Amino acid sequence: MEVKENGEVAEGDSGKLPESPNDKFEIIREDFYTFKDPEDYLKLIKSYKLSDGSYQIVTLSNSNRYVRYNLTEEDLTIESVLQETYGTYEFDLISPDCILISAKDKPPYIKNWNDGTFSSFRCRNHLEEYISPVSVKYSNNKAYFGFKNQAQVFDITRMDKEKIIPLKKKMVLAIGVHEDKDLLALGYQLHDLRTHKSFGAIPCTTGSGCTQVEFDDCYALTAARNDNWVYLWDLRNDSQPVENYYRDAQTCQRMYFSFDQSTKRLLVGSKNGSVTLYDIHGRKVDSHFPIMFDCVSCCDIIDNQYLQVSSTKDENPVSKYLCIAGSGQRHYKSFEASESDSEIEEENPASEYRNAIRIFSF
Repeated sequence: MEVKENGEVAEGDSGKLPESPNDKFEIIREDFYTFKDPEDYLKLIKSYKLSDGSYQIVTLSNSNRYVRYNLTEEDLTIESVLQETYGTYEFDLISPDCILISAKDKPPYIKNWNDGTFSSFRCRNHLEEYISPVSVKYSNNKAYFGFKNQAQVFDITRMDKEKIIPLKKKMVLAIGVHEDKDLLALGYQLHDLRTHKSFGAIPCTTGSGCTQVEFDDCYALTAARNDNWVYLWDLRNDSQPVENYYRDAQTCQRMYFSFDQSTKRLLVGSKNGSVTLYDIHGRKVDSHFPIMFDCVSCCDIIDNQYLQVSSTKDENPVSKYLCIAGSGQRHYKSFEASESDSEIEEENPASEYRNAIRIFSF
Protein backbone atom coordinates (compact mmCIF):
# COMPACT_ATOMS: atom_id res chain seq x y z
CA MET A 1 0.00 0.00 0.00
CA GLU A 2 1.41 3.38 -0.98
CA VAL A 3 0.98 5.98 1.75
CA LYS A 4 1.68 9.66 1.19
CA GLU A 5 3.47 11.87 3.72
CA ASN A 6 0.19 13.43 4.88
CA GLY A 7 -1.18 10.00 5.81
CA GLU A 8 -3.44 9.58 2.78
CA VAL A 9 -3.35 6.56 0.54
CA ALA A 10 -2.65 6.94 -3.16
CA GLU A 11 -5.74 7.28 -5.36
CA GLY A 12 -7.45 3.99 -6.15
CA ASP A 13 -6.53 2.35 -2.86
CA SER A 14 -8.59 1.76 0.25
CA GLY A 15 -8.79 5.28 1.69
CA LYS A 16 -7.20 7.03 4.65
CA LEU A 17 -5.57 4.80 7.23
CA PRO A 18 -6.70 5.03 10.84
CA GLU A 19 -4.24 6.81 13.07
CA SER A 20 -2.30 4.55 15.38
CA PRO A 21 -1.79 5.56 19.03
CA ASN A 22 1.62 3.89 19.04
CA ASP A 23 4.32 2.79 16.63
CA LYS A 24 3.78 -0.90 17.45
CA PHE A 25 0.58 -1.09 15.41
CA GLU A 26 1.02 -2.05 11.75
CA ILE A 27 -1.37 -3.21 9.04
CA ILE A 28 0.15 -6.30 7.38
CA ARG A 29 -2.43 -7.14 4.70
CA GLU A 30 -5.92 -6.01 3.68
CA ASP A 31 -8.64 -6.85 1.17
CA PHE A 32 -11.00 -4.05 0.10
CA TYR A 33 -12.00 -5.60 -3.23
CA THR A 34 -13.65 -8.93 -2.47
CA PHE A 35 -16.60 -7.38 -0.61
CA LYS A 36 -17.46 -4.45 -2.87
CA ASP A 37 -21.22 -4.41 -2.26
CA PRO A 38 -21.94 -2.01 0.66
CA GLU A 39 -24.36 -4.56 2.13
CA ASP A 40 -21.92 -7.47 1.84
CA TYR A 41 -20.44 -6.90 5.28
CA LEU A 42 -18.45 -9.47 7.25
CA LYS A 43 -20.34 -11.64 9.75
CA LEU A 44 -17.73 -14.07 11.07
CA ILE A 45 -13.99 -14.71 10.75
CA LYS A 46 -11.97 -17.73 11.91
CA SER A 47 -8.35 -18.71 11.38
CA TYR A 48 -6.19 -21.81 11.44
CA LYS A 49 -2.37 -22.04 11.65
CA LEU A 50 -0.95 -24.56 9.19
CA SER A 51 2.04 -26.85 9.69
CA ASP A 52 4.16 -24.93 7.16
CA GLY A 53 3.90 -21.72 9.19
CA SER A 54 1.28 -20.06 6.98
CA TYR A 55 -2.27 -19.26 8.08
CA GLN A 56 -5.68 -20.18 6.74
CA ILE A 57 -8.42 -17.59 7.20
CA VAL A 58 -12.11 -18.21 6.48
CA THR A 59 -14.65 -15.38 6.29
CA LEU A 60 -18.45 -15.39 6.08
CA SER A 61 -20.16 -12.32 4.59
CA ASN A 62 -23.76 -11.15 4.41
CA SER A 63 -24.17 -12.48 0.85
CA ASN A 64 -23.82 -16.04 2.24
CA ARG A 65 -20.34 -16.36 0.76
CA TYR A 66 -17.42 -18.17 2.36
CA VAL A 67 -13.95 -17.04 1.31
CA ARG A 68 -10.84 -19.03 2.25
CA TYR A 69 -7.58 -17.06 2.33
CA ASN A 70 -4.01 -18.22 2.67
CA LEU A 71 -1.72 -15.81 4.51
CA THR A 72 2.05 -16.08 4.13
CA GLU A 73 4.90 -13.69 4.84
CA GLU A 74 4.79 -12.58 1.21
CA ASP A 75 1.10 -12.29 0.35
CA LEU A 76 -2.59 -12.78 1.14
CA THR A 77 -4.29 -14.90 -1.52
CA ILE A 78 -7.79 -16.31 -2.02
CA GLU A 79 -7.69 -20.11 -2.27
CA SER A 80 -11.38 -20.90 -2.75
CA VAL A 81 -14.87 -19.40 -2.55
CA LEU A 82 -18.10 -21.12 -1.52
CA GLN A 83 -21.38 -19.37 -2.37
CA GLU A 84 -24.42 -20.56 -0.39
CA THR A 85 -27.88 -20.10 -1.89
CA TYR A 86 -29.57 -20.25 1.50
CA GLY A 87 -29.16 -17.86 4.40
CA THR A 88 -26.27 -18.80 6.66
CA TYR A 89 -25.98 -18.72 10.43
CA GLU A 90 -22.55 -19.86 11.61
CA PHE A 91 -19.60 -22.08 10.79
CA ASP A 92 -16.66 -23.71 12.52
CA LEU A 93 -13.32 -25.03 11.27
CA ILE A 94 -12.68 -28.77 11.54
CA SER A 95 -9.37 -28.97 9.66
CA PRO A 96 -7.57 -27.00 6.95
CA ASP A 97 -9.65 -28.87 4.36
CA CYS A 98 -13.07 -29.15 6.05
CA ILE A 99 -15.59 -26.65 7.36
CA LEU A 100 -18.76 -27.22 9.42
CA ILE A 101 -21.63 -25.08 8.10
CA SER A 102 -25.10 -24.19 9.34
CA ALA A 103 -27.50 -22.84 6.68
CA LYS A 104 -31.13 -21.78 6.80
CA ASP A 105 -33.74 -24.36 5.72
CA LYS A 106 -31.02 -26.92 5.18
CA PRO A 107 -29.39 -29.65 7.31
CA PRO A 108 -25.94 -28.73 8.65
CA TYR A 109 -23.08 -30.27 6.73
CA ILE A 110 -19.31 -30.67 6.47
CA LYS A 111 -17.82 -29.28 3.27
CA ASN A 112 -14.47 -30.28 1.79
CA TRP A 113 -12.79 -27.27 0.22
CA ASN A 114 -10.58 -29.30 -2.12
CA ASP A 115 -12.96 -31.65 -3.94
CA GLY A 116 -16.31 -30.03 -3.11
CA THR A 117 -17.78 -33.12 -1.44
CA PHE A 118 -19.97 -32.73 1.62
CA SER A 119 -21.69 -34.85 4.28
CA SER A 120 -24.97 -33.79 5.88
CA PHE A 121 -26.21 -34.41 9.41
CA ARG A 122 -29.72 -35.73 9.98
CA CYS A 123 -31.01 -33.17 12.44
CA ARG A 124 -34.71 -33.76 13.04
CA ASN A 125 -37.33 -32.62 15.51
CA HIS A 126 -40.00 -34.70 17.26
CA LEU A 127 -42.10 -34.62 14.07
CA GLU A 128 -39.22 -36.14 12.07
CA GLU A 129 -38.83 -32.87 10.17
CA TYR A 130 -35.37 -31.68 9.16
CA ILE A 131 -34.36 -28.62 11.15
CA SER A 132 -31.52 -26.12 10.77
CA PRO A 133 -29.32 -25.13 13.72
CA VAL A 134 -28.70 -21.47 14.51
CA SER A 135 -25.36 -22.22 16.20
CA VAL A 136 -22.61 -24.78 15.63
CA LYS A 137 -19.46 -25.88 17.43
CA TYR A 138 -16.77 -28.45 16.67
CA SER A 139 -14.61 -30.03 19.37
CA ASN A 140 -12.75 -33.35 19.62
CA ASN A 141 -14.55 -35.13 16.74
CA LYS A 142 -17.94 -33.96 18.03
CA ALA A 143 -20.32 -31.56 16.29
CA TYR A 144 -22.69 -29.58 18.51
CA PHE A 145 -25.81 -27.94 17.06
CA GLY A 146 -28.11 -25.45 18.78
CA PHE A 147 -31.82 -25.19 17.97
CA LYS A 148 -34.93 -23.80 19.57
CA ASN A 149 -35.74 -25.84 22.69
CA GLN A 150 -32.94 -28.36 22.13
CA ALA A 151 -29.34 -29.11 21.20
CA GLN A 152 -27.98 -32.14 19.34
CA VAL A 153 -24.56 -33.82 19.49
CA PHE A 154 -23.06 -35.86 16.63
CA ASP A 155 -19.93 -37.95 16.26
CA ILE A 156 -18.42 -36.80 12.95
CA THR A 157 -16.36 -39.98 12.51
CA ARG A 158 -19.60 -41.95 12.12
CA MET A 159 -22.02 -39.07 11.37
CA ASP A 160 -24.27 -40.57 14.04
CA LYS A 161 -26.39 -38.69 16.54
CA GLU A 162 -25.17 -39.25 20.09
CA LYS A 163 -27.53 -37.17 22.17
CA ILE A 164 -30.52 -34.83 22.08
CA ILE A 165 -30.43 -32.30 24.93
CA PRO A 166 -33.90 -30.85 25.59
CA LEU A 167 -34.22 -27.23 26.73
CA LYS A 168 -37.35 -25.40 27.81
CA LYS A 169 -38.27 -22.33 25.76
CA LYS A 170 -34.68 -21.50 24.86
CA MET A 171 -33.02 -20.65 21.57
CA VAL A 172 -29.42 -21.89 21.67
CA LEU A 173 -27.57 -18.99 20.02
CA ALA A 174 -24.12 -19.90 21.37
CA ILE A 175 -22.25 -23.09 22.24
CA GLY A 176 -19.09 -23.39 24.32
CA VAL A 177 -17.03 -26.53 25.02
CA HIS A 178 -14.39 -26.98 27.72
CA GLU A 179 -12.84 -30.44 27.31
CA ASP A 180 -10.52 -30.20 30.34
CA LYS A 181 -13.36 -29.46 32.75
CA ASP A 182 -16.02 -31.53 30.93
CA LEU A 183 -18.17 -28.43 30.49
CA LEU A 184 -20.73 -27.73 27.78
CA ALA A 185 -22.44 -24.33 27.62
CA LEU A 186 -25.67 -23.99 25.66
CA GLY A 187 -26.20 -20.27 25.88
CA TYR A 188 -26.15 -19.50 29.59
CA GLN A 189 -27.08 -23.09 30.52
CA LEU A 190 -24.22 -25.32 31.78
CA HIS A 191 -24.13 -29.09 31.16
CA ASP A 192 -21.82 -31.98 31.94
CA LEU A 193 -19.96 -32.84 28.75
CA ARG A 194 -20.06 -36.60 29.44
CA THR A 195 -23.62 -37.06 30.69
CA HIS A 196 -25.07 -33.91 29.05
CA LYS A 197 -27.07 -33.27 32.23
CA SER A 198 -27.69 -29.68 33.29
CA PHE A 199 -26.19 -28.62 36.61
CA GLY A 200 -26.43 -24.82 36.59
CA ALA A 201 -26.52 -21.63 34.60
CA ILE A 202 -24.57 -18.42 34.19
CA PRO A 203 -26.74 -15.45 35.26
CA CYS A 204 -28.28 -13.52 32.37
CA THR A 205 -27.20 -9.88 32.62
CA THR A 206 -29.55 -8.59 29.91
CA GLY A 207 -32.87 -9.58 28.42
CA SER A 208 -31.21 -10.66 25.18
CA GLY A 209 -29.79 -14.12 24.65
CA CYS A 210 -26.16 -15.14 24.89
CA THR A 211 -24.51 -14.91 21.46
CA GLN A 212 -21.02 -16.15 22.40
CA VAL A 213 -19.43 -18.06 25.26
CA GLU A 214 -15.78 -19.06 25.70
CA PHE A 215 -14.11 -20.96 28.55
CA ASP A 216 -10.81 -20.36 30.33
CA ASP A 217 -10.09 -22.89 33.07
CA CYS A 218 -12.70 -22.13 35.77
CA TYR A 219 -13.83 -18.94 34.06
CA ALA A 220 -16.25 -18.15 31.25
CA LEU A 221 -16.57 -15.16 28.94
CA THR A 222 -20.05 -14.28 27.65
CA ALA A 223 -21.53 -11.66 25.33
CA ALA A 224 -25.05 -10.81 24.19
CA ARG A 225 -26.86 -8.76 21.58
CA ASN A 226 -27.25 -5.03 22.16
CA ASP A 227 -24.90 -5.19 25.15
CA ASN A 228 -21.79 -3.06 25.58
CA TRP A 229 -19.94 -5.53 27.79
CA VAL A 230 -18.15 -8.86 27.64
CA TYR A 231 -18.52 -10.50 31.05
CA LEU A 232 -15.95 -12.64 32.85
CA TRP A 233 -17.50 -15.19 35.24
CA ASP A 234 -15.95 -17.40 37.90
CA LEU A 235 -17.93 -20.64 37.56
CA ARG A 236 -17.18 -21.53 41.19
CA ASN A 237 -19.06 -18.43 42.34
CA ASP A 238 -21.16 -16.93 39.56
CA SER A 239 -23.34 -14.62 41.65
CA GLN A 240 -21.88 -11.65 39.79
CA PRO A 241 -19.26 -11.06 37.06
CA VAL A 242 -15.63 -10.97 38.10
CA GLU A 243 -14.93 -8.29 35.49
CA ASN A 244 -16.67 -6.43 32.66
CA TYR A 245 -14.85 -5.53 29.43
CA TYR A 246 -16.29 -2.62 27.49
CA ARG A 247 -17.07 -2.58 23.78
CA ASP A 248 -19.39 -0.20 21.93
CA ALA A 249 -21.93 -2.77 20.71
CA GLN A 250 -25.38 -1.17 20.77
CA THR A 251 -26.68 -3.20 17.83
CA CYS A 252 -29.10 -6.09 17.43
CA GLN A 253 -26.60 -7.89 15.19
CA ARG A 254 -24.03 -10.34 16.51
CA MET A 255 -20.59 -8.99 17.34
CA TYR A 256 -17.95 -11.66 17.93
CA PHE A 257 -14.91 -11.39 20.19
CA SER A 258 -11.75 -13.53 20.17
CA PHE A 259 -10.01 -15.05 23.18
CA ASP A 260 -6.52 -16.54 23.32
CA GLN A 261 -6.23 -18.98 26.23
CA SER A 262 -2.44 -19.23 26.29
CA THR A 263 -1.86 -15.49 26.79
CA LYS A 264 -5.21 -14.61 28.44
CA ARG A 265 -5.88 -11.92 25.86
CA LEU A 266 -9.38 -10.82 24.81
CA LEU A 267 -9.83 -8.99 21.49
CA VAL A 268 -13.11 -7.12 20.97
CA GLY A 269 -14.43 -4.93 18.16
CA SER A 270 -16.74 -1.96 18.52
CA LYS A 271 -19.38 -0.06 16.59
CA ASN A 272 -17.04 2.91 16.05
CA GLY A 273 -14.45 0.93 14.07
CA SER A 274 -11.87 0.34 16.79
CA VAL A 275 -10.53 -2.82 18.44
CA THR A 276 -9.38 -3.31 22.02
CA LEU A 277 -7.08 -5.97 23.44
CA TYR A 278 -7.66 -6.76 27.12
CA ASP A 279 -5.37 -8.65 29.47
CA ILE A 280 -7.92 -10.57 31.55
CA HIS A 281 -5.18 -11.93 33.83
CA GLY A 282 -4.01 -8.44 34.76
CA ARG A 283 -7.55 -6.99 34.39
CA LYS A 284 -6.39 -4.11 32.20
CA VAL A 285 -6.44 -2.69 28.67
CA ASP A 286 -3.42 -3.87 26.72
CA SER A 287 -3.94 -1.97 23.45
CA HIS A 288 -6.63 0.11 21.77
CA PHE A 289 -6.62 1.56 18.25
CA PRO A 290 -8.91 2.26 15.25
CA ILE A 291 -8.81 -0.30 12.46
CA MET A 292 -11.96 0.09 10.31
CA PHE A 293 -14.12 2.84 8.86
CA ASP A 294 -17.26 1.37 10.40
CA CYS A 295 -18.42 -1.32 12.83
CA VAL A 296 -15.99 -4.17 13.60
CA SER A 297 -18.41 -7.09 13.82
CA CYS A 298 -15.83 -9.89 13.98
CA CYS A 299 -12.18 -10.28 14.84
CA ASP A 300 -9.74 -13.07 15.56
CA ILE A 301 -6.33 -13.51 17.18
CA ILE A 302 -4.50 -15.44 14.46
CA ASP A 303 -1.19 -15.92 16.29
CA ASN A 304 0.23 -14.73 19.61
CA GLN A 305 3.86 -15.35 18.62
CA TYR A 306 4.06 -13.77 15.20
CA LEU A 307 7.72 -13.12 14.37
CA GLN A 308 7.98 -9.86 12.50
CA VAL A 309 11.39 -9.09 11.05
CA SER A 310 12.52 -5.53 11.67
CA SER A 311 13.58 -3.30 8.79
CA THR A 312 16.91 -2.83 10.56
CA LYS A 313 19.18 -5.75 9.71
CA ASP A 314 21.00 -5.84 13.04
CA GLU A 315 17.77 -6.27 15.02
CA ASN A 316 16.26 -9.65 15.84
CA PRO A 317 12.68 -10.59 14.89
CA VAL A 318 10.11 -9.29 17.35
CA SER A 319 7.31 -11.52 18.62
CA LYS A 320 3.93 -9.79 18.20
CA TYR A 321 0.21 -10.50 18.08
CA LEU A 322 -1.19 -11.14 14.60
CA CYS A 323 -4.91 -10.37 14.36
CA ILE A 324 -7.64 -9.87 11.79
CA ALA A 325 -10.75 -7.67 11.84
CA GLY A 326 -13.75 -7.46 9.51
CA SER A 327 -16.09 -4.54 8.87
CA GLY A 328 -19.64 -5.14 9.98
CA GLN A 329 -23.11 -3.68 9.74
CA ARG A 330 -23.55 -0.22 8.25
CA HIS A 331 -24.21 2.72 10.54
CA TYR A 332 -25.51 5.76 8.70
CA LYS A 333 -25.81 9.26 10.06
CA SER A 334 -29.39 10.18 11.00
CA PHE A 335 -30.90 13.24 9.31
CA GLU A 336 -33.75 15.57 10.10
CA ALA A 337 -36.97 15.10 8.16
CA SER A 338 -36.67 18.64 6.75
CA GLU A 339 -33.41 17.91 4.94
CA SER A 340 -33.64 17.30 1.21
CA ASP A 341 -32.51 14.14 -0.56
CA SER A 342 -29.68 16.03 -2.25
CA GLU A 343 -28.31 17.19 1.10
CA ILE A 344 -28.43 13.65 2.47
CA GLU A 345 -26.62 12.22 -0.57
CA GLU A 346 -23.99 14.95 -0.36
CA GLU A 347 -23.30 14.57 3.36
CA ASN A 348 -23.68 10.82 3.63
CA PRO A 349 -22.48 9.08 0.45
CA ALA A 350 -22.73 5.29 0.49
CA SER A 351 -19.25 5.10 -1.03
CA GLU A 352 -17.74 6.08 2.33
CA TYR A 353 -18.78 2.74 3.80
CA ARG A 354 -16.34 0.11 2.56
CA ASN A 355 -16.30 -3.53 3.54
CA ALA A 356 -12.93 -5.11 4.13
CA ILE A 357 -10.75 -7.38 6.17
CA ARG A 358 -7.55 -6.06 7.71
CA ILE A 359 -4.72 -8.12 9.13
CA PHE A 360 -2.56 -6.24 11.61
CA SER A 361 0.20 -6.82 14.15
CA PHE A 362 1.12 -5.07 17.38
